[in-house]
Amino acid sequence: DVADSELGEFQNLLIIGAAIFVVGLAFAAVAWSRRILRPVRELSDRLGDDRDGQRPVSIPEHSPTEFHRLGSSFEAMKAALIDRHTKLSDARRARLELLHRVLPPAAAERVANGDVQGLDTLSQATVVVVVVRGLGALVRGDDDEANRLLIDRLYADLDDIAEVHGLERIKVVGDAYFAVCGHETPYIDHAPRSVAFAADAQDLIAEVRGPHASVESDTSHLGSVIGIHSGPVTVGMAGGNRLVYDVWGKAVSVAHRLARSGSDRQILASSDTVALLPET
Repeated sequence: DVADSELGEFQNLLIIGAAIFVVGLAFAAVAWSRRILRPVRELSDRLGDDRDGQRPVSIPEHSPTEFHRLGSSFEAMKAALIDRHTKLSDARRARLELLHRVLPPAAAERVANGDVQGLDTLSQATVVVVVVRGLGALVRGDDDEANRLLIDRLYADLDDIAEVHGLERIKVVGDAYFAVCGHETPYIDHAPRSVAFAADAQDLIAEVRGPHASVESDTSHLGSVIGIHSGPVTVGMAGGNRLVYDVWGKAVSVAHRLARSGSDRQILASSDTVALLPET
């Protein structure tokens, strides 16, 4: 009995000691793992706090070689991500600049935001079609580069005049320049604005045709006929995969037909447009 009691006490002490040893070993293992993984936690926290990518990632000198390699890998990955983000931002900026050059500002913003299906139907607007006669002969001239620069400058000047009077250039088809007033901004006086634009556009083309307007290109054969019509129009993107910003409606066809049927230096306005002009 004495021997059994001593063995029982020893067994209990052995179990308690083993349990204490296991618990202590577990705490020691946790402390040791936290110490070993401290550089990884510091690396993770530093990357999480470094939103702009400016803080350098560093590993303590006493850390294992693998952690130093991990830090170098993170640095390389961060540099690659920053470079990619910069390139994406530059590409988006270039895309927006291109859209703003070929589309009206509001349309460019809608396309940039992914809205390519929207169509705007306007109950009242004025369409102006400027036909530059002799433009085909100028394109087929001897000095292609000078003629191309002249044509680019001519359309750029027409864009500037349109902006002054509140019109938006919709498209250029061959020798025809299409513009609309009352689309982006619902002007009440869209008809008078369009007539004023037509007069200034005609003066611009006459100035380009003048004897001293261009030394490099022969512009003496240039002329202009302008058609104007007011009425409902539909404006928006079309073309499926090949998107085109366009305008549709009777106002477009009537203005284009007037511009094609007139004589040089004529501005032809339909009766619907004339009815919207002030009596003075």
